Amino acid sequence: MALLTARTLSGTGLNPASPALAAATATTGDTFAAKVNRTFLRVVNGGGSPINVTIDSQAVAGVGLSQTDKVVAVPNGEERWILVDNTAWINPDTGLVAAVCSVVTSVTVGAYSVPN
Repeated sequence: MALLTARTLSGTGLNPASPALAAATATTGDTFAAKVNRTFLRVVNGGGSPINVTIDSQAVAGVGLSQTDKVVAVPNGEERWILVDNTAWINPDTGLVAAVCSVVTSVTVGAYSVPN
């Protein structure tokens, strides 16, 4: 898994293309530090086929959190900004979210956060 560094949005603006997004990591996916409702995963699908992005649930049975993975479809030639809006997707030991793209050819990813 590759660790993405979340770029912080600011009132003065942020060029999302600078630095360039990272190539999505095959099979094992990517991770990034996240805070609920303050962090986004940006997925750009430059390939010729749609893909799915799966955010792995980190919830532990019996603690009252949903254990459902989040799956987001990204059509070919499009991008999606995926909000981390569930604490169950954040690993409680590391503070990281794990995301896996079903296909990584011509797919780039980046993490963005909103300041506190």
